[in-house]
Amino acid sequence: TMNLKINNLWMDRIPNNIYINNLYKKYNYSKVNYNINPIIGEYDDPLNQVQGLLTLNLTTNGNTMIYGIADSGKDELLQTLVFSCLSMYGTNELNMYIVDFGAETLINFENAPQVGNVILNGEDEKLENLIKMLGSELLKRKKLFTSYNGNYLDYLKLSGRGLCNIIVVINSIEVMSEVYPDLIDRLTPIIREGSKYGITFVMTSVSQSSAKFKIVQSCKQFICLQMANETDYRDILGKTDGLVPSNNLGRGLIKLGKVCEFQTAFIDKIDNIYNRINELINNLKNNKRAVKTLLLFLLMFYSFFIFYLFYILIFIFCFIIYSVFSILIFYYI
Repeated sequence: TMNLKINNLWMDRIPNNIYINNLYKKYNYSKVNYNINPIIGEYDDPLNQVQGLLTLNLTTNGNTMIYGIADSGKDELLQTLVFSCLSMYGTNELNMYIVDFGAETLINFENAPQVGNVILNGEDEKLENLIKMLGSELLKRKKLFTSYNGNYLDYLKLSGRGLCNIIVVINSIEVMSEVYPDLIDRLTPIIREGSKYGITFVMTSVSQSSAKFKIVQSCKQFICLQMANETDYRDILGKTDGLVPSNNLGRGLIKLGKVCEFQTAFIDKIDNIYNRINELINNLKNNKRAVKTLLLFLLMFYSFFIFYLFYILIFIFCFIIYSVFSILIFYYI
């Protein structure tokens, strides 16, 4: 008898549970300095019989919006993204600021040296300070980059110096818009202009209509997890050829030239995620910390004050001289 082996016409689908560490090994992934491109999962293109590593290039491609209904895996995807970033990039390359109005699981990262702050719903002063700091940093970078074509990538290439990426993660941007409409109005121009200067936003929302139009317009990368309606995928990603993600936590669609299905990679099994995050943070504890938002704002204010101190002293001196002469003239007259 002859032993015949029948080759599968199709590759096996990506498993429902895949893990970051396994993907690092499977694809032998290594980073490029100052280019924030974290692993978030694995994609599947069955028509071309291709499966591959899914990364999210924030430095090059800019702002990202992640859509998905409740329990679709938005929080898990953000955890993966943050964990992957912290695993690969030090504070000289990356400072992260996190606003979590979702399940608040991102608070587990607050002690990582690259994380300046994790802000939860109701922490008004922290949020106010974050927006002030981002606005000041944007102005500072605009001035710094004027000799380098006015953008972050050219500054890195032409100056020969490094400058950290600032990544701002906002979980549930629609909640922030509802609770803090005035702050969102101040934040929107920073979201629009920031990525050009190395200040990039990753945001989540339950649907396209829930996020402000101007904010959606400022995004170049879109991810759809499970959506309420099948038409939502086409409205957000364009032509999908009827593709919808299978009903699994963290399964979604992303446009990679064409629309592909992907599976979010998890940090670990659900009952060990907290331990893995703490283990990572303990391994990073010798790194220099990202500056807290209030402290950074005060430092910027101090730098501004010192810059103009010379002119302030001249003004005070002139005012004193004027006052003395005025008194003398009044006395003798």
